[in-house]
Amino acid sequence: TDADAIPTLLRTSTRHRHRQTTEELEEENCAAHSAKLQELIRWGTPCDLAAAQELMKALAGANPNAKPDHCTQALTELNKLEQKVILLNEIVRATSGSCGSITQLAEGNPKLY
Repeated sequence: TDADAIPTLLRTSTRHRHRQTTEELEEENCAAHSAKLQELIRWGTPCDLAAAQELMKALAGANPNAKPDHCTQALTELNKLEQKVILLNEIVRATSGSCGSITQLAEGNPKLY
């Protein structure tokens, strides 16, 4: 039924992706930088050690302009999700009086996926 299709649409529209908080984004970024730093130090070439030094400065907060803005990134992700919800609501309203199913309309609209 159409009512059963809505949860499926919501699951496929987010692609089972977890929406992350700013703290989670910062932790993930720090873990990635730490792994890269370990890799650069392990290689040990002069070029790699210079890159490791720059990365250590970034991790220590010496250059705050180089730090990614996780709050903006989280808000962008939230805005994308909100737009998909609005679109899904429009599809549900459009099918209320029509003979088409929600699934058929959603499949014809790639913005949901």
